[in-house]
Amino acid sequence: MSSMLKPVLIGGIVCGILAGIPIVNCLNACCLLYILAGVITAHMMINNGEKGLGNFAVAGGLSGTVAGIIGGILSFIFSLIMNVLSTVFNLSTDSGMHVSEGILGIGASAAGGIIGIIFAVIFGAISGAIGSVVYSKIKGI
Repeated sequence: MSSMLKPVLIGGIVCGILAGIPIVNCLNACCLLYILAGVITAHMMINNGEKGLGNFAVAGGLSGTVAGIIGGILSFIFSLIMNVLSTVFNLSTDSGMHVSEGILGIGASAAGGIIGIIFAVIFGAISGAIGSVVYSKIKGI
């Protein structure tokens, strides 16, 4: 498990930060960044001499989880900032957003983050397993 820690954290943190950035988050429409987290983890584990499809699936899932949590937190923060800014700048007009709409947006962002974490685990595990097969064939292991 300790040999998985560094690849899991690196893959998860890098892809989680990318998933949390609003413009780059467009790549996550098909969960590409969560898949990338598993692939980065698998690549690093192969370079460390790891073997076993199950280990790669677990590490990919953990990497996806880290990416999902970090991406969800960052997305939530950006959404919160945008909701606050939108509320502040629309207070002087009658068509402005009401406080209940802002709270609803925050709740929807939190729910989306939880669902994103679930998808991150699934796609991270799948890509970690596939990455182990691909990288082991490339390396000739």
